[in-house]
Amino acid sequence: MSLMRTLDAGTMGGDTGSWPFLLLMLAVTFGGIFVISTLIGVLTSGIEARLEDLRKGRSRVVETAHTVVLGWSEQIFPVLTQLMIANANRPRSSIVVLAERDKVEMEDEIREKVGHAGRTRIVCRSGSPIEMADLDLVSVQTSRAIIVLSPEGDDPDVEAIKSLLAILKSPSRRPSPYHVVAELRDAKNLEVARLIGGDEVEIVLVGDLVARTIAQTCRQSGLSVVHTELLDFEGDEIYFHEEPDLVGRRFHDALLAYEDSAVIGLRLRGAAPRINPDMETVIRPGDQIIAISEDDDTVRLSGIPDPGVRPDLIQAPSSAPKQPERTLLLGWSNRPPSIISELDHYVAPGSVVDVVADFEGGEAEIERCCPGLRNEKLTFRYLRPGGLRDLPEAGRGICAPGRGDELLYRRRVGGAARPRCSRLPPGEPGLLRRRCLRRRRQSREVEPAHFRWRGPNHRPRRGISPGRGTRDDG
Repeated sequence: MSLMRTLDAGTMGGDTGSWPFLLLMLAVTFGGIFVISTLIGVLTSGIEARLEDLRKGRSRVVETAHTVVLGWSEQIFPVLTQLMIANANRPRSSIVVLAERDKVEMEDEIREKVGHAGRTRIVCRSGSPIEMADLDLVSVQTSRAIIVLSPEGDDPDVEAIKSLLAILKSPSRRPSPYHVVAELRDAKNLEVARLIGGDEVEIVLVGDLVARTIAQTCRQSGLSVVHTELLDFEGDEIYFHEEPDLVGRRFHDALLAYEDSAVIGLRLRGAAPRINPDMETVIRPGDQIIAISEDDDTVRLSGIPDPGVRPDLIQAPSSAPKQPERTLLLGWSNRPPSIISELDHYVAPGSVVDVVADFEGGEAEIERCCPGLRNEKLTFRYLRPGGLRDLPEAGRGICAPGRGDELLYRRRVGGAARPRCSRLPPGEPGLLRRRCLRRRRQSREVEPAHFRWRGPNHRPRRGISPGRGTRDDG
């Protein structure tokens, strides 16, 4: 009766009877209004609380075969971009990000810097990657892969290692092994991370990897394009693929079994990957082919029984004897020791590395960080800020591991200079331009079109010019 009187106010107008009865019905009507108002308030508060929880990113993600990204840094944007490209051939794919940031801020920043996600759905959750309860929010137990990023801070590797412990040592972890990729920045923490992760974790030592890539790229023109082609998901990539039809056959048979892919190695069951193994290696059940292909679904057998190999067209490679080289390294950070050590494996005995940096006590630091060099001799020269005239007559194309733009040029020790001009600082463009042109005139080398001077803000276009070539002639 109270509910009907609340929902229909005209009900009270039809009441007849004595005054005590009418007053009682009036009290019942007011009581019903109070009850309905309370019910509406409870429902409204519950909906608002639920919406607030959704806005804060504290609801559980119900996904399977998704990718989980733990932590937040500037690396997350290229990681998300590459994952979206890799998932382009998957009809339903999702990426879940867990970080100690506001959910709305993360979504806005990803939308601004990454753009349209295509078929991939990106879900953000606020929480700590080292808390087991927060890890349950992103459903790590049902994930396809987990990426652990080193956050910004004084000691980021500690947070990454704690995240590995929370994932792998959780009481509610799944029985099957995880597939975890963790980023570390200090080589001192590598053994600890391997001890915790075992075979479930792939450690990426970012500083060492970048330093080795820089050292190899500066020796071979165009190698950066090759690295980019193989390591991103645009174009061709490297895939591991198990092919039952090749079981019992030898590796040299697998080389000719694919038409749209290039086989480069094997991953034997329970062993580390091997690039270019022995041609008589027998492929057994559980072994995987390592191939370069356009996508993971394009690694398929060609079905051609006889590809028609002509051994008479195969020529043995020829190599010129190594000559001592000079390398100019501009700037100083935590990467030059790794760059110098990596270069020592490739250069001939008697080579020289000239380090020029605005770094007090640099000579003692170099001797401490780079012991045991076999083929290189190190020299250090202090470069005051803006003192580009102090650059030594050093050589072979190098990189600046610290801040600032650089002039790249190379030469053999005792040989004529061969300039390789790249980025020119806006502060002193005239001086560097004159040096580049003078060295080009001395070496009588025609200037490549994409290295011509077009002002202090010019950046050379990416790619390899058809007339430039990629041969490393020292």
